[in-house]
Formats: sequence, structure tokens, C-alpha cells
Amino acid sequence: MRYLIFLLVALSVSNQSYADVIDKENVDENKHITDLQNCHPSRYEQTREIAGQKVSLSWEVKGVEDENCRLHIKNSSDGILDCLVPLDELATVLNENSDINMDDYCHAIKTQQSIEFQDINGVIYDCDTKLNVQMVSVEECSRCPNRELVEDGKIKLGQNKLTYCVLSQCPAGYHKSPEGLCKVDKVLSEEQTPMKQYFIDNKSDKLIVFFAGWGCDEHQFANLKDRNYDVLVLYDYNGLGLDFDFSKYQEVEVIGYSAGVFVASIIADRIPNLKHKIALNGNPYLFDEKKGLSAEIVNTFKQITMDNYLDFRREYMVDSDEEFELYNQLQSERSLESCQSELQKLQEFYQRYAGEINPIFDKAIISDHDKIFNFQAQQDFYGDKLYVLPETKHHVFFKFNSFEDILKYN
Repeated sequence: MRYLIFLLVALSVSNQSYADVIDKENVDENKHITDLQNCHPSRYEQTREIAGQKVSLSWEVKGVEDENCRLHIKNSSDGILDCLVPLDELATVLNENSDINMDDYCHAIKTQQSIEFQDINGVIYDCDTKLNVQMVSVEECSRCPNRELVEDGKIKLGQNKLTYCVLSQCPAGYHKSPEGLCKVDKVLSEEQTPMKQYFIDNKSDKLIVFFAGWGCDEHQFANLKDRNYDVLVLYDYNGLGLDFDFSKYQEVEVIGYSAGVFVASIIADRIPNLKHKIALNGNPYLFDEKKGLSAEIVNTFKQITMDNYLDFRREYMVDSDEEFELYNQLQSERSLESCQSELQKLQEFYQRYAGEINPIFDKAIISDHDKIFNFQAQQDFYGDKLYVLPETKHHVFFKFNSFEDILKYN
């Protein structure tokens, strides 16, 4: 932390993607750098946005003391640092590519118990209960058994990837971002109407959470029989609320199918003890013209009626007459009105929560004959994580005997 804050100070003229200057009016940046280089007594103040939070910074060059330059650095999230930097090291410290450790020179004035730390968002934490990224040393992070170090993470300072300390698992009401940060769960905090759910209790301590596709219910997957996992089927995305006790499960696997891939991309990371996420004939960017559903396909969905729904099933969902007969035996019992309402809500959710999408899935299984999601686009998107299901259209579930078989497919 102490190294980071000093670097933010010293590099105020650099192009920074991690810390953006909000208020420059009190800073003559060229004079500031010159004063630091020469250890000339001076004081500067500035407000920066760090990891999405406003942080006030002030620093004072006190002058030369015994071949050292004394600095006082203060920010709204880390208290006051009292630094002695050898004069012959100043040029190195001010170098953007420097990896010098300011812990060798800076000594924090103690304002709280030593067992506590503060992160860059101003949160004091005691290892167990607090949130957000922690810009602390490797040694400090290792003192917290519920935290882990992210090395070369997605947060950058200039062109350099930062190493930072995060909660291994986010608490209820928060979710982990792609950068590893715990953020307020915008989706589940705003969406009170629950998804519908169907639970299969096999007395297991392992769980498969299956995010079904548009228009689905549990009846369409009744041929899948699992023994080693409990199964939670989520469907009907007229709402995105989720009320389920995951506490008994030591291991959770997620499978998103079709539109459920998008829903899983904004919900699944909230599930504790999540092991893998698998995408099945779908894309997290559901309504993206190139990656997800084309406008033509969406329009086809909207034009489904009681007069043509069987034609739609045969054309898009199954690859043979035998599968068509089975599909009609295991059909969804939802009304057409419910399905069309769901489609509209999915479009609304996509617009509202596009920024919450985590597009990272551990594996994708894509049918080679799928007419709903473009096969080549999915190959391009998932790359070497993609596995092909041959001679299959959109409904893949007659190719498997259990959800566990889907997990194991490669």
C-alpha cells in the first residue's frame, strides 16, 4: 500500500488507467516533480479516482535530513506516511518503471491497531469481514486466511499490472468482479421477483445449478437422472431474484443453457463454492448481433404462435423425428404469454445489466447444427474452451443421461 500511494504521487504526470485525476487545480505537475527530484520543501493536494472510489491525496516534501528526503504523504484511505527516501534513490523512485519497495523507507504513523489494515477505498478490515481490493504487501495479505493475492491482475497503473489482495470469497450481497474485487450485487439487490426453481434432492453435498433457456421449465429435462449431485433448475426469467440456501454444498457446478448462459454470466459468480461454469449452446452477450442472437432470430421468437410452435420446434430445436417426438412428450408447460413476457424482460435485463456480465466460462459445448446461435461466432468467442456436439440442434438433452454427463463432456 505504501509503495502504491507514493507511486501514484510520483507518477502524477503519467497516463494512468487505474488512478484517474479528478481535480488538478491545486497541482502544478511539472513543479511538483521538480520539487520531489530536488527535495524542495513544498506541499500539494489532489483528488484521484482509484478503483472507482474518490480518494483525496496530499503530500508534503519536508526537505533534506541526513542525506535523506523526508516526505509526509496523506490520503483519505491510508492515514499518514512518514517517509525517508535516500537522496540518491529519488531518481529511481520517480522512474515509472521502478519496482523499488517504499516499505524500506516509509514508516506509517500508527493510527489504528497493527492487526488492522485499510484498503484504498478507505475500509478498515480485520481479515474476516470487510470488502474491496486491498493494496497491502504480500506479507500483510498472507496474514489473512480468507484472502488471496492476485498477481498481475486486471487492474493497472499505467501499463503495469498490479498485485493486490482480495477476499477469496465475497459475502452475501456482494459478487466478485473479473478483477477479483467484491462489489455490491447490483442484480440481486435490484431484482426482487424470483426466478422459478425446481430442486432435485439426491442427498448429496455437491450441487449442479442449471440455468435453463428461454421458455423452459423443469419438464424438458426430466430424462436426465443424477445420482452424485443435487440439482437446482432455474427458469422463467421474468425475474432474476434467487432465494436458495447453498450453505450445505462443498462444491457447486453451474451449467447455463441458451439464454441461461447470459443469466449465469450475471448471477453465477455470487454462488459460494463455485467450481466451474459451463456454457451450453449460448453466449453471455445474448443480444449482441455478432456474438449472440441475431435480430432475425429474435424476431422469429416473437412470431411464435399456437399455430406454428410445432414447426419452430422441428426446425430449430431437434435434429430428427425421433427427437421431435420425445421433445413433445417432455414439453414445457408454460404459456405462450409467459414466454413472450420473459423474452421482453430478458432484453430489458440485458440492457440494464450488460456491465455486470462476466464472460468467462470454463468450458462451452456447442451443437454443430444449431440454428439459433451462430456456430462460427461461438467458435471465435470461446476459442480453445469450445467442445462440439455433433449432429445436434439447439436442444441437446437427448444426447445425455444426466447433468453430470454434461459436466464431463469433452
